[in-house]
Amino acid sequence: MSRFNTLSSPPARSLLVGVALVLVLGGCRSCGAEPPVPEVVKKAELEAEKPVKSAKLISWEEQRQARSIGSAEKLGGIEMMIPDAAEEARALTDAVERAKALVLGGGVGPATEARSLLTSRLAEAPTDPDALYWMGRSYQAERIQVPAIEWYQRAVESDPEFVSAHRWLAYTLLHEQRCKEAKVHLDAAVASRPEQADVLVDRGVCSADLRDVESALVDFKAACELEPFEWCGLLDDVEERLKARSERRMKARQMSSKLSKGGGLDKSKMGKKGKLGKLGKLGGGRGKFGKGKLPNRTKPRPATEE
Repeated sequence: MSRFNTLSSPPARSLLVGVALVLVLGGCRSCGAEPPVPEVVKKAELEAEKPVKSAKLISWEEQRQARSIGSAEKLGGIEMMIPDAAEEARALTDAVERAKALVLGGGVGPATEARSLLTSRLAEAPTDPDALYWMGRSYQAERIQVPAIEWYQRAVESDPEFVSAHRWLAYTLLHEQRCKEAKVHLDAAVASRPEQADVLVDRGVCSADLRDVESALVDFKAACELEPFEWCGLLDDVEERLKARSERRMKARQMSSKLSKGGGLDKSKMGKKGKLGKLGKLGGGRGKFGKGKLPNRTKPRPATEE
């Protein structure tokens, strides 16, 4: 009987049906088992179970990036104070007084009207420093920088002690990326007002823009002694960074000096009179081993008596 006939016989069919019933009623061992977990999921679960790193365990790279924030960048958030500073008390003519009120009122129309008044005044007194200064302020109100710079310069030439003219000129030059020129006028302003905190702040801002952090710190700390500012707490941290940088540079210079004095390679020993030069003397000649030949170190044998 063939295999197919055996399976199709009634006893065989009964046996298969019985096995199927047992599996259905009892359940197979693998039927209730959970499907295998992919390796990617396992790795993700293991990573999730790891403890979170504390702030003290951040990587060296993260620490290096944190230290790489320069001191000048920290001080870069401080801005010049001249735009909000009070105007100097100066004796003004009626035309200049009215022009000043128009400029401080703001707007393009008032600034144009102020220039008309100032032009009339300057026709009478071309060197009036206040008329020259407020002419510059009228252009500044419209954010027209270059003419403002020219009028401020004329005001300063007419009255070198005119602090507001120096400061507004420096402010405009700074916005034109001409901070080196601005520094000269801020020096003059500080010389006239050494005990005025906002004047010191303005010069410190210009020094920070020039990456002269040491000078900026001197002015900022002096200003903080006169008046408390919200950024005064940054100065101690910046000063510590500067000291650490100075110490690193000092150590590097000391190490370089030691290497140049005794730890480096003495090139004089490698010359003609040095070690390689001595090789030329082995054969008494000028070549590497004498006259191009190996030195003859064999001694002649003494003659034997017959």
